[in-house]
Amino acid sequence: MEIKGFGSFIKDTFFHPKGSAGDTTQTGMNTSDSFSAGGNSNINTDLAQAALFSKMKPVKELGQQFFINMGDRVNNVKFSADGKTAFVINENDNIYGISTDNGGVQWHAPVVDDDVRFHLGRDGSVLIHGGNTLTSLQPDKGFKKWEFQADVRLSDVYPDGNGTTYASGETMFSNERKAAIYSIDERNGAKNWELVIDGRLALNPVLTTDNTLLSGKQNEKVFGLDAATGKVKWEHPMDISIENAVTAPDGTAFFGTNGKMFSFDGNGKKWEVDTGIRPRYAPMLTPKGDVIIQNDDKGLALDGKTGEVKWEFDPKKFTPIKCGPDGTIYAHNYDGDTIIQINPDTGKTGWKFKGGYSSSLGVSPNGNLFVSNIDGKVAMVNPKNGKKVREMILDPAHVNKIGKVTEDDVVYINGCTGFYALNFKTKEEGMQKQLESMKVSAQTTTDNKEQGESSAEKPLTVEQGEGFVNIGGIKLEINKKAE
Repeated sequence: MEIKGFGSFIKDTFFHPKGSAGDTTQTGMNTSDSFSAGGNSNINTDLAQAALFSKMKPVKELGQQFFINMGDRVNNVKFSADGKTAFVINENDNIYGISTDNGGVQWHAPVVDDDVRFHLGRDGSVLIHGGNTLTSLQPDKGFKKWEFQADVRLSDVYPDGNGTTYASGETMFSNERKAAIYSIDERNGAKNWELVIDGRLALNPVLTTDNTLLSGKQNEKVFGLDAATGKVKWEHPMDISIENAVTAPDGTAFFGTNGKMFSFDGNGKKWEVDTGIRPRYAPMLTPKGDVIIQNDDKGLALDGKTGEVKWEFDPKKFTPIKCGPDGTIYAHNYDGDTIIQINPDTGKTGWKFKGGYSSSLGVSPNGNLFVSNIDGKVAMVNPKNGKKVREMILDPAHVNKIGKVTEDDVVYINGCTGFYALNFKTKEEGMQKQLESMKVSAQTTTDNKEQGESSAEKPLTVEQGEGFVNIGGIKLEINKKAE
């Protein structure tokens, strides 16, 4: 197997001349200050390649990694923090813990409600809510850790990432309408505090700045709670409908209602703008901090800091779906079922990718674009020019939508009958990526050593002596005679 530029990679990464100016007869190493080599030395790159390959992680072949037939549509999928386990709920009322390495089912458990959703706690626990019950399952075995019973039907669960989960909901089929918000300790399911509201909850609770939990009461107000105690910090009168709020990485919350768009943080309202839109969906946040809202007739991109309108779009022509890591927006164009590229600063369209790929869209952390259609086709698209890189064809009966895409271009499909994992990177590309990572790590080790620092991670150690080089603990001979 030939890896692009491997010979130069070995030499450029681990060796460079160390003699006096103009002396090209001595060969040294950029990770050691003491070595001994004489003559015109060449590295045995075949052996060096074998040595480095022995240090690499296994690389998957291009194509389908696994398919798990669950007999029913996949509803919801979340992944553990290390990416090694996928937690999958299907319409057949079961949750599965699945190894992303080989597709092995590690555990499965029945769920008892037909409207089940779930989240992951700080320690990776699976937090399932359905009806009035919130249940915590061990992520590695699926055993029940604890169960919390609420006085209302839970509609939303919000783990804060620090070991507390906020659950909220309302009474159903009752003459006395009431809502409640609960703060729950993820370690044992104990209730920290509870807030009961007479009426309907208008805003799903979200955590903003200053440890403030933002929520609201329908047709009356938005309020901020001290997340530690549940005490009301402030209230803002507002004729608010039932809406979903989203939060930016800095803790700013955004939501729209009755033709206006609002931004709140832990201290209260930051800005308010008239948009003429009651958003049909929750606002979409871009990596650049802008907010995109739309209904069936109008779409706007707003500056997240000021609320100023940056550009408009016609939802009848295209609908923004995903954002790339650089902020580029990808939209579904209804004219010919194409995917189009949108400039996030101006709203102007770029390339168009045609071919009926309109079922779903995903973007990997490295920026590669993936699209699917109802015919079972899944394609990888170059984000720079909109050209198709490669394509896989699956059973149309199995494809529903693209779920998560990893930085290694593994695409997980939430299917109509089960769960797919597709590897879109060739084996050569996967190995090349690891070699480039080794090169960066080796150079970091070199730079740290030259600065008198110690490297926290040393994936490869390199040592050269008289007639040999040791790469990663594997001793290789150096050819003394130039070829």
